Amino acid sequence: MVVAVKMVRIGRRRGRADSQVASSPLEFALAPALDDGRWQVPDRFNFTRDVVEVLGKDPKRRAMTFLGRDGVIEPRMFAQFAEGGARWAALLRERGVRPEDRVIVQVSMTPDWLEIMLGCLKIGAVAVPCSPELPAEALEVRATIASASLIVAARASEAEIGRTAISAEVHYLDEGRRRRASDAPTDEPTEDTTAQDVAFVLSTSGTASAVSRGGKAMRITAKSPGTM
Repeated sequence: MVVAVKMVRIGRRRGRADSQVASSPLEFALAPALDDGRWQVPDRFNFTRDVVEVLGKDPKRRAMTFLGRDGVIEPRMFAQFAEGGARWAALLRERGVRPEDRVIVQVSMTPDWLEIMLGCLKIGAVAVPCSPELPAEALEVRATIASASLIVAARASEAEIGRTAISAEVHYLDEGRRRRASDAPTDEPTEDTTAQDVAFVLSTSGTASAVSRGGKAMRITAKSPGTM
């Protein structure tokens, strides 16, 4: 797997070439990881805390513009993602999710998906992204390989989930959305993850068929620091 890393140049003070200052919140967040233009992985790193929440201190800083299937254009700020990630972190902890636990995220790539992923990272849980259209057999294989302790899914996946023998608890997205709408913003603590902790478990499209034929499934993990 090839990973492309975009280098960020830290701004320099005029007249002092040997001193470096961060000229934006993003550079400030990345500054500890940069040394002489080379990427240095910090001992401790949590993407939700060290990047998203830092950028979220500016309430007007836009993170994305989401175009929904209904044609509605929705701008989202880093502050909103930081708040949503904290609320999901609280909800996941209440569901018994602990650091290093695997959480299947069977949600389409929407702002909700991003907030769930940020919530997982914030508490040190390992996210296992899966398509909402995943058939029961493939979902069961992924849950077994990952030893998932919780599934967060869109309601559209309910029928296929019901056809599996997965013992993990299921939390549906609409339940979480109603809960988050009624909650006040939370100052949820962050797990101080190490740079070597697993952040994601990703499966190739042929994982289910390989396992069903007795073959070896490929497991791909991405470690912190990550990118959103």
